[in-house]
Parts: sequence; C-alpha cells; structure tokens
Amino acid sequence: MRIRRRAAALVLLTAATAGWTLLLAPAAQATVGTMAGGCYADTVQDTLVTNGNDQGVIGDLSATLDANHEPVFADVSCWIEVDGVERPGTRIETVGTGYQEDFVQIEYEASPTDDVELCQSVDAGTPTCLPKVEQVFIPQPVVAAAT
Repeated sequence: MRIRRRAAALVLLTAATAGWTLLLAPAAQATVGTMAGGCYADTVQDTLVTNGNDQGVIGDLSATLDANHEPVFADVSCWIEVDGVERPGTRIETVGTGYQEDFVQIEYEASPTDDVELCQSVDAGTPTCLPKVEQVFIPQPVVAAAT
C-alpha cells in the first residue's frame, strides 16, 4: 500500500514538473519554495478505551518544490504540544527530495481543558503550531454498552 501511494505522488509531481529528470536530479542547495500537504494527527481520548490518554497517529504527507517548481529536499518535523510543552514520544521527522511521507503511533496525556496543538517545522525553521480543534469522544451510551 505504501509503495502505491508513493508512486501516485511521484506521478503527480512529475506531471507538475518538466519530467522524471527533475525527480532524479533536483537542484543542489535549493530551498523549499512551495509545500503542499504537511503534518497531521488523529487521536482519540476515552476513559475506558484509552485509559484517559490520547492515542492515535501523527504523520507527514507533503510535497516540496523550489521556486522553479522543481522537487527539492526537505526535512519536516511534526509533534504535539500540550500547554506549550512538547509531549515526549510524539515527534516524527520525515525527509525526502520532492516528497515526504511517514506516520507513527503516539500516546500522550492531555485533559479536555488543556491547550493541545499540532506543530510543524520545515528544515529546522520557525515552528508553526495550530490548535487541534477536532476532538472525537466516544458517546456515553456506547461506553456504557461496552462495560
């Protein structure tokens, strides 16, 4: 499955550039001009199912091009911060030329009143953090039926 996604992304990148040659020989020392995609996280928190912890995945799926729309190397880091502090075990780093993709399972503690953010940094640049606004809670009747 992973190979198919990668192949599809390479085909899309090729269509957006001048050809396969650009994928095989990107400009040296180029900087990222355009990044499509980026970090994502999907976690669930429930007293019964996850012991009150947030559990799920964090990952990156991105394509990076330079100012001339040629694939360029990028080092993308993603992590979760709770109340402004990075949670241990939530960081992932993906690297690649023109395409970065990976994900890992994570678990961390956060209360419903904590400020939870998904953060991203490209090539060790200034991090960008956005609130994790969508939280999924298992409805109480479902929990009650499971016990």
